[in-house]
Amino acid sequence: MKSIATLTLCLLASASAQSAVYRCGSTYSQSPCPQARFVDVDDARTDAQRGDAQLLAASDKRLGDQMASERLARDAAQTRAAKSAHTKPAKRAHATKIKWFRP
Repeated sequence: MKSIATLTLCLLASASAQSAVYRCGSTYSQSPCPQARFVDVDDARTDAQRGDAQLLAASDKRLGDQMASERLARDAAQTRAAKSAHTKPAKRAHATKIKWFRP
């Protein structure tokens, strides 16, 4: 638990210490390249807005996990139903030999 709190504090400290971010083609870097464009990464949201966003993201994650488990259960039920529907056909009765009448 202490390691999670320490990690969270480190992330918050690094997030508050703004560093320059540059876009170099389709990649992003903290050091500029020849045709680098500066990217403004300032988060202008308030702490309350960030908290609301985190709560919403957590709620969305729970909903997504619930939907995934429901889908897996539904798929498993369909697989079981399909397997039980594909039982072996009943054996055919063997044809009896026909004796031809020869006059």
